[in-house]
Amino acid sequence: MSEYRNSTDSSSGFDTRNEHNRTYIDEKENPITANHTHNFTRIGKMPGKNALPLLNLKAMVAKSFPNGRHIRIYNRDVPIDNMTFGQVEAMMEWERETTYTIPRQKTCGLVGNGGILLNSSCGNDINSNDFVIRFNIPEIEHFVKDVGLKTNLTLVNYELMKYLHRAAMRHANKLERLRSYQFLNDSILWYPGTLSHNIRRLALSNLKSKFHIPFRVAYTPTFSANTSFHLIKRLDPRHRLTAGINTIVAALSICDEVTIYGFYPRNYDASGRKLPYHYYGKFSNVTEDINSFKTPHNWEAEFKLLTVMQAHGIMKWVTSKCV
Repeated sequence: MSEYRNSTDSSSGFDTRNEHNRTYIDEKENPITANHTHNFTRIGKMPGKNALPLLNLKAMVAKSFPNGRHIRIYNRDVPIDNMTFGQVEAMMEWERETTYTIPRQKTCGLVGNGGILLNSSCGNDINSNDFVIRFNIPEIEHFVKDVGLKTNLTLVNYELMKYLHRAAMRHANKLERLRSYQFLNDSILWYPGTLSHNIRRLALSNLKSKFHIPFRVAYTPTFSANTSFHLIKRLDPRHRLTAGINTIVAALSICDEVTIYGFYPRNYDASGRKLPYHYYGKFSNVTEDINSFKTPHNWEAEFKLLTVMQAHGIMKWVTSKCV
């Protein structure tokens, strides 16, 4: 999930309900404000028999992923061709000896790719975070004022990892948006999925050796990925949540404070200005309703989930200009 856009109008009112001290946003509502961050005080409930009370989310994350073990980073001297990403039982002890976790961070910024970032002047605000996480190696060079420059960790999704693997298999001499890869600046490239270690090895080794891109490699151990899946499923048992929610949960395991940028549910802002799907690339001129795209995700439900997370102080949600 790199952005949220939805052109459906709905009420800005709230329904206050409480069920055994579990507070959620009402499914029929779609609140949004023009404030720098969403700040809601009256929350209803999100149906779901096994739903996880959001007031317990931080505690559940701390219990499930102690010491930031959800993300493991290989030491710099480990050759990519030796990496098994926790998938080979006989190599588990070696994996523990050759990887480390991210130290606890005070402030973390998660930067999505939504068009809401255009002309936002949020670059300095993003750079001020102790740790910055981005999605799918976005373009930064020409958007520094709005999206910042700092990058500590970049999530790579399934589609991008498969693209990199296909490029390696074809012995391709160029990559789409190759310039963007150079702005990784020796940061951490993190794929939290379960693609085989052979696919990842070839994709990442080719990226580093053939295109001379400096980066470190991170993965999520299988047991941790399974724990995360079940925890996130409890946040909304009825819908398939995106990589954005997964990354927020991962960030909570290493960060005291999390702020998200570039996540937005509509194709227009609070002033009625049309917004593109992405702030860069081939979707930077697309302003159609996000629901017109074929996707397994329910953007409306996920937007409401983020609204409740913001209301409970789990994270801050920047939705307007930063200055």
